[in-house]
Amino acid sequence: MTIPARFLLFLMLIALIVNACNNPSKEWNETIRQGPYAGSTAPGDNPELFAQGFITTGIYERDVAISNDGNEIYFSVFLGDWAIIMVNRNTSNNWTVPEVASFARDTAVKFCEPAFTPDGQHLLFLCTLPLDGGEPKPGWQDQNIWMVSRDENGMWNDRKPLPPVVNEGAQFFPSIAANGDFYFCRTDTTSMISRIYRTTWPVESGTIPEQLPSPINGTGTIFNACISPDGSCLVACVSGRDSIVPLNHPVYYVFFKDGDQWTDGINLDATLQMKGSNAISPSFSPDGKYFFFATNRKRNETAFSNGDMNLDFFQERRNTPGNGNSDIYWVDARVIFNLKN
Repeated sequence: MTIPARFLLFLMLIALIVNACNNPSKEWNETIRQGPYAGSTAPGDNPELFAQGFITTGIYERDVAISNDGNEIYFSVFLGDWAIIMVNRNTSNNWTVPEVASFARDTAVKFCEPAFTPDGQHLLFLCTLPLDGGEPKPGWQDQNIWMVSRDENGMWNDRKPLPPVVNEGAQFFPSIAANGDFYFCRTDTTSMISRIYRTTWPVESGTIPEQLPSPINGTGTIFNACISPDGSCLVACVSGRDSIVPLNHPVYYVFFKDGDQWTDGINLDATLQMKGSNAISPSFSPDGKYFFFATNRKRNETAFSNGDMNLDFFQERRNTPGNGNSDIYWVDARVIFNLKN
């Protein structure tokens, strides 16, 4: 029997991810696989790599979504032209090895940017599966927001797209506050400018999402925005707004809710200690205590001789965060909220 090429590619992807998670250079043992947040020690005011060697491994990782009970962690992995959503679960106080989520097992389609609804019964995500049921197109065409819902056994039902009032352009990066305010990004397919929109969850067919006013949708480009669970602040990736930042270099900005208005954005480069690194994706823990963000910050490289430039060296570097791929960091969210004062 001939095995389909797509299935072989999928098996290769799983092997690469499992190899990275089990890299012998990582102390990947029972100690770091137990306890909240995949066994990670809670961070303070200084950003730390999240679940290093387990979730953050040196592969291109981003987009953290955590269930209300803290026992499921979803995140995105990019590998070449693949974009998939991974999940690991806390079962009997022991975290499982990350695996591809049940609804994201098609390497011809891109999946990323998972986000839970406030009740934890639905998971939203970006998916490039055509809405008309046709064959997937290459690249990032057909960007829309899809969802899966839990059945009576807590398993995910078949994926389905959100209503057309949301999916009418190129939509991505969903984020929902505890009160049901639903934020997402949309790129105008003509101007190719991204803007942040807001509607309510659950989405009503007759409700038209509103484009947020300035200063959020101001000069430059804004994308990949997340709302804090209490709805008090929004963190987004912004480029072309700060004259001291290179034009096409995205940085994290935070905007605070002040009544019905939004405050001017605050550049978070100094706060997150990520100056010179690209902003990629932000999110909060369900209780709002921790802020997660992805960046391609590189570690300080030590000098090496020509004798060190062998395959083992490059394999080790590939499987270590700070190699130039996207890594996931987390920090106490108070460092964000305190900026309002």
